[in-house]
Amino acid sequence: MVADEKPDVIGLEDIQQQGGVKTFQVLANLQGVISFIAYKNGIEYHIVRPTEWRAEHCIKQGRGIKRKQQKIDTQLWVREQFGIECDEDSADAIGIGWYLYKISER
Repeated sequence: MVADEKPDVIGLEDIQQQGGVKTFQVLANLQGVISFIAYKNGIEYHIVRPTEWRAEHCIKQGRGIKRKQQKIDTQLWVREQFGIECDEDSADAIGIGWYLYKISER
């Protein structure tokens, strides 16, 4: 995909221990492989904490705000900002990409 698309920047959401240890290990390994591919191809990459990019878009966070509600709020934000209807994973990707774009302007 990197060879075909030739991205300028890759944004990854940082991993969190939410499920079992095995899932966390798989995600950690995947994050390492993607970071390595980016590095070897001279592509700038950023690993962004979910709280960091959500705060930029005013997605409610903290105690009492469930993950499911954050996902819905992110989808609503994408719809309002860009007029795009999408699933929660695509909404998160758009949110991370937009966050990286905004901080690159600073």
